[in-house]
Parts: sequence; C-alpha cells; structure tokens
Amino acid sequence: MENRHMTAVSKSYMGSTGISVSNLERSLDFYTRIIGLKKIFEVKLPHMEEAIMAFEGRPETRIALMYHADGSNPGLKSRMVKVSFYVPNPTEVMEAIRNEGLKIIREAVPVPEMRNAIVGLAYDHDGYLVEIVKARET
Repeated sequence: MENRHMTAVSKSYMGSTGISVSNLERSLDFYTRIIGLKKIFEVKLPHMEEAIMAFEGRPETRIALMYHADGSNPGLKSRMVKVSFYVPNPTEVMEAIRNEGLKIIREAVPVPEMRNAIVGLAYDHDGYLVEIVKARET
C-alpha cells in the first residue's frame, strides 16, 4: 500500500507559485528584464489576469504574477513572501535591482550558515522579498 502512494508522489510536482502584483506590466518588466524570466503563457479571467513566467529551458519552475482587475489584490495586504531565484551572477542582478531604485536588504555575499552560498536580498516593486542566489555550476 505504501509503495503505491510513493509511486504516485514521485509523479507529482508543483506547477507554480503565485504572487499578487499591483501593476502587472511593471512586474512583468522587472521579472523579465532584471531577473531574466520569460512569460510562457497568460490567463485572462473577468476578475484577474495571470502571467506565468519561467527561466528559459526550465519550464517546470514557474511563478505566476497575479493582477486582480477588480482591485482586490488579496495577497498585497499581508505579504510575508520570499521568492528565491538562482542566477549565474547574483552581484550583477543585485546591481540591476539597485538601478531600479529598489531597496537592497543585503548585498550578494557568502553566507556561512548556508554553506557559503552567495545570497543577496532585495524588495521588488510590491514589497516582496526577492532572494538572489548564485546558481551552482553544472
């Protein structure tokens, strides 16, 4: 019985994580130009629009930018959210975030508690904590 469950779990995966945004175009620009994501598809409903984004060649790792056309934007009221991105050059990405005029919490530096991973922290336009981590070289 347990083996059947494990087989089902191994075929399961997470589709995307969604965050509410106050301005879809501005967020699309930030996550495309600064983070390097590409819009892979969009969903337009009467009350909400979603832009689903992923890194090129990595469509299984997605983030959904959700704009509520009715103005409700429920996620913007209590957003203890951190979104992590693994990038080849975190220093360069942090500089691009700074050039956007956004708040840098911590520069991209080695963090001993994380096996000296190079990690930077900043806020996006909607106040989400964006963690920039140096991707492992493969």
